[in-house]
Amino acid sequence: VIIYSMPLSEIKTLSGALELFDGISFDDNSAKEALVYVLEGAQKSGASDVIFLPGDEFTTLKYRTRGNLMTVKTLSVELYNNLLRIIKNLSDLNPNEHLKVQKGKGTVEIKESVVDIGVLITPIDEGEKCILGMSDSKIRKFDLENIGLERGDLKKIMNFCKEKNGLILIAGERDSGKTTTAYALVRYLISLDRRIVTVENPIFYTLLDIDQIENKEYEDTLEGVLEKDPDIVFVDKLETREAGELVLRAITNGLLVISTVSVKGPEEVSGKLKDLGMNEFLISKALKLVIFQNLLGVKCPRCGGDGCRACDRTGVTGRTGCFTILTAEELT
Repeated sequence: VIIYSMPLSEIKTLSGALELFDGISFDDNSAKEALVYVLEGAQKSGASDVIFLPGDEFTTLKYRTRGNLMTVKTLSVELYNNLLRIIKNLSDLNPNEHLKVQKGKGTVEIKESVVDIGVLITPIDEGEKCILGMSDSKIRKFDLENIGLERGDLKKIMNFCKEKNGLILIAGERDSGKTTTAYALVRYLISLDRRIVTVENPIFYTLLDIDQIENKEYEDTLEGVLEKDPDIVFVDKLETREAGELVLRAITNGLLVISTVSVKGPEEVSGKLKDLGMNEFLISKALKLVIFQNLLGVKCPRCGGDGCRACDRTGVTGRTGCFTILTAEELT
């Protein structure tokens, strides 16, 4: 579903978005335009999530940006109900369901960009809470060169991308940017003309010119993957033995596999893989590279971290990856 944007002033920070919304009064009869206005404001201010929190008398609109949750505006109950109906329709959810959790996704065109939104609607006492997770479906910014890798680490990763089979694992704690790194790696491999199939639950970013399979159980997935004759398979996360089995079978079939795993430190990677059914021999033979990462705040260049208008008084202007690159031998 594509919604075309209305004009919006150029804003670069969350404070700019807040000032913009101070002078705006949405009409209850223009919910579609209001939704695009909200999403474009979120995109331009760098917000990762848009949150609608219903109350008894009004609904509060919030943006999450750089890890901070900020109140943007209050909306009338009638307008929010209209917005919610549009959101459910564009994400293929049931607009008449109000008592169960619903998850979906949709696509919105905002000026020159196309934004994928993940939708989570949760019933609460006051109504239905709605969270929209935003991501650029063209993922222009997700390049290996600009996610925080040092030159030597970048070269090391690029060299391992030439491997014909095995496992390249992106590890870190939850919300450490693993998915961003994984897609940056996939994008780089696409540029090398490697044939790639992804197995994801859900598909976070839409990538052109490759096959993306959405599968919740991972069972009987490999056959569908092999039918597409790939060089590389991206399995979005290693969390279950079923996912571990899929990865092992793909490697056994001569494929290079990229996946992510949630651990607190590099020393936990081997133990995590064993829990998923891989023995030490398989790990030593199959595991090619581990990219362990976490996220660090980037100091605002204007104030040096003291806090100013440009950084919304936070002292930071975003986050960047901090990486440790290890081969299988270096893990032991």
